[in-house]
Amino acid sequence: MRKFTVDGLRCVESDLIWPATLESYRRRSTSTRYYNAGRSNAAGSITVVVGANIITLLPWVSPQTRCSFISITFKVSTALAGSNARLGVYTNVSRKTLYPNALLFDSGLISTASTGSKPTAISPAIDIAPGTLIWIALATSGAITVAGGLIAGYYPFLGLTTALGATPQIGYQNAFAFAALPNPCTSAFATFAAAQVPLMGVALG
Repeated sequence: MRKFTVDGLRCVESDLIWPATLESYRRRSTSTRYYNAGRSNAAGSITVVVGANIITLLPWVSPQTRCSFISITFKVSTALAGSNARLGVYTNVSRKTLYPNALLFDSGLISTASTGSKPTAISPAIDIAPGTLIWIALATSGAITVAGGLIAGYYPFLGLTTALGATPQIGYQNAFAFAALPNPCTSAFATFAAAQVPLMGVALG
C-alpha cells in the first residue's frame, strides 16, 4: 500500500484489490450520504453505550470506483457533558494481516455535550483506490450513548470462532487511555464481537 500526495490531496493506493463484498458496490450520491464502516445491511438500528476510554475500529472497503473521504461522523444519542470523542482513519497492514496500521486522519476533540450527528470535515480529502481496505476508528473519553446497530447487520470480516457463528469477529475494540489516536495503531487490540456496535460513517467525494 502506498501513501502519497497529489496537488494537496492525500492518496492511498492499494497494490492488492480486495474481493467484492456487498459494501464494495456503494455509489456516490449527489447529496452527502454517509456509508457505515463494517455494516452490510440495515438490521437493528439501536442505541449503544460505548464505555469510557474505549477505542473501536471497524473495516471499510472502498467501492469499485475511485473515491475520496471528505467527512466522517458518528451520532450522540444522549448528551454527556465534559466528555469527548475522536474519529480516525487508518490504513490496513496487508492482505495477509487484517489490522489497522498508519493513521491518515485524527478528528481532534469532538464534544459529546449535545446530541445529534457529529460530522467532521476531512481536509485535505483522502483519495482511496478501488477495493482498498481502510479502518474507521471511534475513541471515547466517557461512557456515551450513540447510534448503533445489532451485530447481525455486520459482516464477520475477521472470521468466526470455533462456535461457527456465535461470535462473529467484526473488528477491533480495546481499552484506550483517551488521547490523540496512536500512529501507527497499537498492536495489541483485541478482536470485537459485541452484540451491539457503534455506527461510524464516511462521506464520499
